[in-house]
Amino acid sequence: MARQTLQLDDGSTLAFDWLSVNTGPIQERASIEHTLPGAREQALFTRPAEVFATLWPRVVAMGEERPLRIAVIGEGQEGVELALAARHRLPNAAVTLVCGPTAPGALYAPLVQDRLLGLLKQRRVTVLQDVAKSLHDGNVQLGCGADLACDVPVLAATPQPPLWVAGSGLALDPAGYPAVDVYQRSTSHSRVFAIGDGDIQAAHTATTPTEPDLLAGAALAHNLASAMAGTALKPHLPAAPAWRILTGGGRYAVGSWRGFSAQGRWVWWLKNWRDRRLVARCKRSDP
Repeated sequence: MARQTLQLDDGSTLAFDWLSVNTGPIQERASIEHTLPGAREQALFTRPAEVFATLWPRVVAMGEERPLRIAVIGEGQEGVELALAARHRLPNAAVTLVCGPTAPGALYAPLVQDRLLGLLKQRRVTVLQDVAKSLHDGNVQLGCGADLACDVPVLAATPQPPLWVAGSGLALDPAGYPAVDVYQRSTSHSRVFAIGDGDIQAAHTATTPTEPDLLAGAALAHNLASAMAGTALKPHLPAAPAWRILTGGGRYAVGSWRGFSAQGRWVWWLKNWRDRRLVARCKRSDP
């Protein structure tokens, strides 16, 4: 980076005057395999999303031939939503959520946690507050020592920064992403702009994950163009979502806003309206 060059994966280099970095988080197979042996061979990874989207129809096809045993392994919102989505799409499957030592939705208010647990129970999703220690053909070994019978382990593990970032020479924040100032400019390289961990975390927990991406991307595009033109930059501070909605499979959702929470079809319709409005906004901003 000091020489303002990029080394590509084929060994070639590319010179740059200005650089914008927005690679997004990944599930790094090698490190996950180290902590969860068998994951690389047995698990269905949820990232990159486009790969997961191409593989999921195969799971659905298998589920239409025979009842499957699906284990969704992961904490947080993604694990809950994936477990409920799997139940909705494959009503004859046995779906288990292995959510770690804390209850599903542990970061949410107690009332929201109760709603989520009630919905998981109602939809016949088994919740295990345990950790997966290793994956084998046909089972998941749990931290308690028991084996969970499983045909398809879906891994919703916490996303990580791409491996190349660690060796890029850029200053990094505690989470391992490029450290940026309020203008999304690298704290160590003034000609490099990047999406910081704050925006990535906001997207990961938002009602509509694309919205923080859109706002951060628009701010970065403005500041990159302004830096190139020598005009004033605009500060950008990632905003924590004021309200969150977790889809429950089908046209049903659980939502929270400050101290208020609700669930039902109307919450899903609210999310659907918001998502469609965002898609329309993205289309209008397309060149």
